[in-house]
Amino acid sequence: MSSALDKFLNGKFNTFNNLKQIGPKSWLISDQNGKTYVLNRYRSDNKKAENSYIINDILFKNPNNNYKTNFLFYDDRRLIDDFQFILIEYCREGDLNKFLLDSRYRRQDNDEQIKNWILQLLRAVEFLNKNRIIHKKLTTYTIMVHNGQLKIDGFEHAEIVDGDSSIVNVSFDENYGAFNSPEIVKMGKINFKYHIWCVGWLIYEICTCEWKHPRLYSEKFDNWKPPNLPENYSKSLNYIFKKMIKLSPASRSKPEKLIKLASDYFSKEKIVRKKSDEVSDSLSFKESLLKSFDQRFERNFDNRDDDEYLSDSDEESSASKSDQELDISEKFKEKNKIYKGKFNDYKVKEILESNEFYSEFLTTTKTRRRRLLRVVNYSNSNLVKNDLNLLRDVLRRIKEDKNSFVVSIDEFFDIGNSTKLGYSSEVFEEGSLDKMLFRLNEDKRNLSEDKIFDYIFYLFDALSFLHEKKIIHRDVRPRNIYLRNEKLKLGNFGIDHVLQNEIQKIDKKENSTRPCYFSPEFVVNKKADARCDVWSAGCVMYEMFKLEPLFTNKSLIKIIETEEITLPEIECRKKTKNLFYTLIRPLNERPNSQEILKKLDEMVKKERETFEKPTSYFDSD
Repeated sequence: MSSALDKFLNGKFNTFNNLKQIGPKSWLISDQNGKTYVLNRYRSDNKKAENSYIINDILFKNPNNNYKTNFLFYDDRRLIDDFQFILIEYCREGDLNKFLLDSRYRRQDNDEQIKNWILQLLRAVEFLNKNRIIHKKLTTYTIMVHNGQLKIDGFEHAEIVDGDSSIVNVSFDENYGAFNSPEIVKMGKINFKYHIWCVGWLIYEICTCEWKHPRLYSEKFDNWKPPNLPENYSKSLNYIFKKMIKLSPASRSKPEKLIKLASDYFSKEKIVRKKSDEVSDSLSFKESLLKSFDQRFERNFDNRDDDEYLSDSDEESSASKSDQELDISEKFKEKNKIYKGKFNDYKVKEILESNEFYSEFLTTTKTRRRRLLRVVNYSNSNLVKNDLNLLRDVLRRIKEDKNSFVVSIDEFFDIGNSTKLGYSSEVFEEGSLDKMLFRLNEDKRNLSEDKIFDYIFYLFDALSFLHEKKIIHRDVRPRNIYLRNEKLKLGNFGIDHVLQNEIQKIDKKENSTRPCYFSPEFVVNKKADARCDVWSAGCVMYEMFKLEPLFTNKSLIKIIETEEITLPEIECRKKTKNLFYTLIRPLNERPNSQEILKKLDEMVKKERETFEKPTSYFDSD
């Protein structure tokens, strides 16, 4: 590797010196003229790095790019041996996140600086749109600051849109760390209007120094209204911000319109401020002039309907085809809708989750019982009938002898034109296990081993019960495990239609970073053995310890191709490790759920015999 670096530094056209390492694969270097650069090293087969340079090259070679100063410049890229080196211009202040964290800028009261940044960002995204480039991660980490100028970077997260379509798919999970938008939550897709949403939240972070990523990541946008900027910022700035964070892409203004509006409003404010300085040195008189301007502005622009955040007729009338396709405002009209089941009517009170496969609602029945309703979408009625027969058979079997750790289901039924399947169950105020794990990760906390053991015990109690009833769940994952009173319940039985779609994506190597809980043999054979649930339970156990998925679609494909399973370490006692390694094994070595539950019972009994008042089997090895 050092020889490859030396070859770059002593290249044919340039000689670099003052080498200083600033990261594992990054160096600060200077050329013969004293200009400083950042040099990044990647593997030669790193497609993201290559894509990043290609997109940057397109932007800077475009003769119509009058906003080159708003993008980070990639000066050179060279392939040497097994590596590729990319030379990037150096930004003294670092990224915008670091800039905002600096104590000198902890409070961004400089209104003029912020307005200047808004115009820089809007002009940059306007140029991205014209070049049909969608940047999927515009955040404070991918925007650099140099001498007060903002420069967009992070082109490894960008994508060039070909053809007539201007829509790209975005995985909800791989989008973590970005500004999650309603169209991602509801549809898993974005278009050019996502840039506007991101710029809006960048403004919010700059003005408040509040980081919205975690809250936006868990936000469902069902009962959501946009926040206001702090009162020390002008009404015009707040109005521009509100125009950017409309829920539906069709309602968000285009960058060129926002540039015109911002330039107009900001210049008028500047005139008022200048005149106030000329008229009087009295601070109170200046404030009254500025206040009257704000009030006039508020009367003109803020006197709108309460549902302004849902729609904007001016924008929607000129919405593009892709805007209309991503118009999620209809999804918010589900509220108060009534779904008619076989035994009950379910009135929607809250939309908990919605995606291309299913929607989940909090509902009430005529007798005012609160029920959780899941509605699954299908392409044709035959698929509905197949799954409906299967699930009704499941319901008949589990109602014969209920289990405390399996979700209680009321009924399965087809809806309307028979391309939707609905089923209702008990409500869980504490939500699902994946939400709890997300909150723990956000707060940098962990589950105790005692608690994890309890949860695994409950989970295998549920699985053993189902397997005895000849029922294979097939979709054991944190999202399908619900919590109540320190206990868990397993629900949302794997529906053929949804499972087949997910397995097809694995086969096609799509969504490679999406967490995967399926066992290798289930993906390969498309047939379930009860022990596939044991593998999935092992994946859940690992995630409870590490707060990250054990496998992704990509890593599972590697296991299938190589037939080798390499497991990472978990920090726990030997007994716990042995239990974990027992679950994640090839099919012919993997025990069934009854054997695991029996082993867990033996562990508990042994501890009871050892101690008078044991709290858990973890108290000794």
